[in-house]
Amino acid sequence: MPAEPLSHLMHTLTIFIVFVSILAVFQAYTLYSYTDALKHQLADIEGYVSSVATDLVILATRSKFEDITLTKTLNLPESVGTYGYTVKLENRGEDCVLVIYLDARPSVKVESILPVKNVTCSGVVYSGSRNPRICCSRVLNADGSYNMTLRLEG
Repeated sequence: MPAEPLSHLMHTLTIFIVFVSILAVFQAYTLYSYTDALKHQLADIEGYVSSVATDLVILATRSKFEDITLTKTLNLPESVGTYGYTVKLENRGEDCVLVIYLDARPSVKVESILPVKNVTCSGVVYSGSRNPRICCSRVLNADGSYNMTLRLEG
């Protein structure tokens, strides 16, 4: 007689464990898909900003003026999904690196090395900035060489 209630309890627990397992897998897949979609949106922003930055450096390099500053206002979205984000330019050794990440989830980020050499990079722009812009300056030194600077403002 005690085998029947025990069997019923084991079947109920098995069904419950299967249900919880399916729910956990579904939640994990949903989170992965959402995070992947956010990374794609960050990659779109990265492509846009890196393209503008590279264009400004090329224009400043080829300019006939000795000292020049070029500025481009960036058309950035106010948010990615429901999250704010940060766009950073930083130097790592000789490379100029563009880093974009979600403020609430810094592990969701996109990085790229800009195809520019001998350029000093700096600056941060936060999502929702009123007037985000990128500036490229070329300044002639006394010895005839140039200093190139690329910075984010806003």
